[in-house]
Amino acid sequence: MYLKQLTILGNYTLLCISSLTIMVGALVTPGVISISNALGTSDNAVLLITLPALGAVFFAPVAGKLIDTYGAYRSLIVGLLLYGFLGASVYWLHGFFCFQ
Repeated sequence: MYLKQLTILGNYTLLCISSLTIMVGALVTPGVISISNALGTSDNAVLLITLPALGAVFFAPVAGKLIDTYGAYRSLIVGLLLYGFLGASVYWLHGFFCFQ
C-alpha cells in the first residue's frame, strides 16, 4: 500500500489533533473543584477527568474499526465534530443528574 507524504501543515494538524485529549485534561484539572462546585457535583469531582479518559480507552478499538471501514479522513472529521459538539453541550449541564 502506498502512503502519501504529509505536508508540513498536515504534520502540524496531526500533532494538534493528537494532543487534544491530553491538553484538555491538563487545562481542566486545576479547576476541577471549582467546576464541580458550579455543576453541583462536588462529591464526584474526580469523574470530570476519569470518565472522558475511560471513554477514550474503551472506544479506541471501535475507532480503529471505523477507520478501517470508512477511512481515516472521514473518521477524523466525524470524531472532531462529535468532540466539539459534546464539549459544547456541557453548557447546558446542570448537576450530576441533569436529565431528571
